[in-house]
Amino acid sequence: MLPVTFERHCHQCHTLNFDVQLPGREMIHGEPKQLFMQISDIYNAAALRGGYEEPNAPEVIRRRPGTPIKEADRAAARNWADEKSENILNGRFRQRSVQRMPRYR
Repeated sequence: MLPVTFERHCHQCHTLNFDVQLPGREMIHGEPKQLFMQISDIYNAAALRGGYEEPNAPEVIRRRPGTPIKEADRAAARNWADEKSENILNGRFRQRSVQRMPRYR
């Protein structure tokens, strides 16, 4: 008997989408450390790119895509990416004993 794999047996019905503002982006199904790094990378990239249209996001995150970030706004962008990553991961893992997402910089 072959082992059950997420991609082959589960993914069709159980996608790992995590943010309506990032359609088509899914969490990886693997080790937590890889997942934490992936989500952190995604939100840091979104902060740098701009154009994230969530109404509660800071203006620097919602700016026109590709517009450079002013030096004074970099800390706000990093903080938003960290908070957004942590909220997503804590929401996904709230049933488990994950206390805080590790910071990867």
